[in-house]
Amino acid sequence: MKKILITLCVVAFMGLTPTLHAQEMMVKGNPKTKVCHMEGCKHFNAKGCTVSFDNNEAAMMAGYRKCSMCAKKMKRMMMDNPMMNKKMDPSSMSSNMMMMSMKSIE
Repeated sequence: MKKILITLCVVAFMGLTPTLHAQEMMVKGNPKTKVCHMEGCKHFNAKGCTVSFDNNEAAMMAGYRKCSMCAKKMKRMMMDNPMMNKKMDPSSMSSNMMMMSMKSIE
């Protein structure tokens, strides 16, 4: 039984990999608009983006929201991954999900 749970967690983690990677991308935000941009966004190096965050989760915790292009990119990443629940909100994804699944094994 324990081997099955571990296998399921590994498979689930593999399905989360693109999302976790997106969570760990550097993010820059504009303090006036409270809009942030992930690495790779054409607005990432915009003049107004003066605040840097280590990841998307940190930006969200500081009250920033993703620009529409970054939000669409994140949504596409989720939809392209068959392991992910398509109804799940990309901004709610975090590395804590892996920790929760690992704790359920113990």
